[in-house]
Amino acid sequence: MGLFYRRPLCFFAFLFVAFSLLGFLLDSNIVFFSFGILALLLLLLCIATFAIQRWKSKRIFCLMGILSLAVAVFSVGYSLLTVTLPLRRAERFEGDHVFVAEIVREEYRADDYARYSVNLLQVGEEPTEISAILACDSTAEFSPKDRICAKGELCSFPEKDRDGYLLSISLEENTDIYFQPLSKSFSLSEMLFSPSGIVILSDRCQSALRERMVALLGERSGSLAAAFFVGDRSALPSSAVRDFGRSGTSHLMAVSGLHFSILLGALDFLLRALSCPKKGRLVLVTLASFFFLFLTGFSMSACRSALMLYAVYLTFLFQEEVDSVTSLFCSFALIVLISPYAIVDLGLWMSFLATLGLLTLYPMISEKIPRSKNERWVLRSLLRLARGALMLILMTTIATLFLLPILWAFWGEISAVSLLANPILSPISTVFLVAIPIWLVLSFVPWLGAAVGILLSWLGEGILSTVHFFSRLPSATISLNYEFCRILIPFFAVAMTAGLVIRFRKKWVVLLPPIALILSFGICLWAVRVSDRTPMVRCISSQGRHDALWISDGDEVAICDLSGGSYHLYRTLLAETSATTAPEIRSLVLTHYHQGHLGTMEEVLQSEMVRTIYLPAPRGKEERSIAAGLWRSAIDAGSEVVFYEDGEIPLTERITAEISMDASDPFALALTLIGENDRLTYVSQAWLASCDDEEELGEILGTSSTVLVGVHGSSKKASAKLPERGNVERVVYCAEQANARLYVDGAEHYLSMPTVWWAIDLP
Repeated sequence: MGLFYRRPLCFFAFLFVAFSLLGFLLDSNIVFFSFGILALLLLLLCIATFAIQRWKSKRIFCLMGILSLAVAVFSVGYSLLTVTLPLRRAERFEGDHVFVAEIVREEYRADDYARYSVNLLQVGEEPTEISAILACDSTAEFSPKDRICAKGELCSFPEKDRDGYLLSISLEENTDIYFQPLSKSFSLSEMLFSPSGIVILSDRCQSALRERMVALLGERSGSLAAAFFVGDRSALPSSAVRDFGRSGTSHLMAVSGLHFSILLGALDFLLRALSCPKKGRLVLVTLASFFFLFLTGFSMSACRSALMLYAVYLTFLFQEEVDSVTSLFCSFALIVLISPYAIVDLGLWMSFLATLGLLTLYPMISEKIPRSKNERWVLRSLLRLARGALMLILMTTIATLFLLPILWAFWGEISAVSLLANPILSPISTVFLVAIPIWLVLSFVPWLGAAVGILLSWLGEGILSTVHFFSRLPSATISLNYEFCRILIPFFAVAMTAGLVIRFRKKWVVLLPPIALILSFGICLWAVRVSDRTPMVRCISSQGRHDALWISDGDEVAICDLSGGSYHLYRTLLAETSATTAPEIRSLVLTHYHQGHLGTMEEVLQSEMVRTIYLPAPRGKEERSIAAGLWRSAIDAGSEVVFYEDGEIPLTERITAEISMDASDPFALALTLIGENDRLTYVSQAWLASCDDEEELGEILGTSSTVLVGVHGSSKKASAKLPERGNVERVVYCAEQANARLYVDGAEHYLSMPTVWWAIDLP
């Protein structure tokens, strides 16, 4: 395609971004060494160019080489000065120190923990100006611009932080904190021209807008409007964010070029209708873009879009032809020049790559799709509507292909329903986004504002319902954790880059890598799914009290929770699930109720898609209360709830569970996993201690090849090792010590971690 052909400015911007990325990611010693080598090469090339006369015929080639090396030297040197050296200077403050810091914003808050971004003003007696993260107890509540003084442990981040924080500050419990509540004493002008003042004002405006939207539109539609308009998702339920991700429509909420195009395009249309001259429209739209950037907190993707817009406007003012690709690369390079840490901002990279695909591949394909010239109005309108839907599908496909390396590396899945969801939701979202500023202006007019607010609420509910519908479809997402993806996706990225950079005689050659990837991925995925993959069962024990069975069967995962709602245990279970090819949890079984399940399960159901949750029939008032809370959380998250008693429960397509519980002791249970050709039985120590019936013991254990004896919340221990009987080949015991013991076939094995990992194969 020849991406850099006759685009020298675009090429130099690319070099600046590439070497800035290397300078950021490499070790500091390597950065120093690379800077010296590049500077030496530049010096040698300059000397050779002017010393050797026969190179005069290749002056342009030599000049391009000198300029390229100069950009590389500048890029690495700039990264050295703005990232590596400040980080080294900050590392000397590591340790316990008395410090003075100014609060910038609250980053995160939980029941027992709070995190703030701060400007470190003083460490000991030495004044500083360092960006840091402050971690403290949640009882400490600070506002932006408050100044605090305390003693804490300062340490550097293990990796360079993408937000530019150089140090992390941890405050011990019961630490005395002295602070000045200065947030209310600053005037607007003092706030605006103080360090981080513009960010603090932006946060306050965002919070005020979000609270007003939620108050007037309702919690669901108001939080969605805040997410669409200013990118503030703090009030949006986690389940809604999950649904947008699974349906492949997260970009509708990300403040990016799409939002700039829609909002500023609507403003330009209004100014045209008011007969505003073109240069006047440019000035007003530019001012509006500044205000919109302020409201969004100057997000990187929004800044990239704004800089591209300004480049287009500048070329218009100077009567020059617009080159969108050069504007894209230059805007990216300018952002990195202003904010070096933006080089590893995922949102910026995703916005850049998606836009690059739409500027390169999309025009090449779309121009081959003819427009309707039918004379009949109805047929012409239908054909135009179909072409518009096809264009949206094409845009979604191209953007997904260009984002595929990032999706594979950081998320491990792609949305399979995005090709259907985007053509439906994009027009609705456009109307919704344009209606938000109109409603904000008219909300002070009693009747008219209320009417627009009702329309906005209906649109918001419609968007949320549609997104939830698509996210619930079977196979809504496709995993990228397959082994073949480790070969296909890097190969595609290299081939696609070469196809964009190399100038071919036939433009359609650049389409070969995407076509080859789609065909190869489909064939490999079909081959994997038709193969007979052996199911795996893992018993995970935590802290000598909590057990869970984690079952992986092909692309399905099921969890049998035998614990008391341990957060640590669920975090381990979800980490195991994310490493598989399962796009969701098919079934989650609880064997008893505990108060801890309410908080843990709500968090799990909001963040992960769980198809069916099985709850035991509640006994007693307390269990009914917990069951009602779990039922509400599951229904809100879109999961099906099934109450069961003793009997078989379908976990995956090939594995079922048979549960036997003691009515008098919720911790006394036996759970048998039934595969196609094998059985595994889990028994709690409490169940063994209470089971005196040899016949019942033989019926439950005699048909299983493996028996696992777990703790399941009980402090009782089996009085003796379980005797082997019937088909039992292996007996596995999990002891209660901190370093859990594992007995396999009578041999004792010690594990170094308090969490017991044990796996068998069910053929």
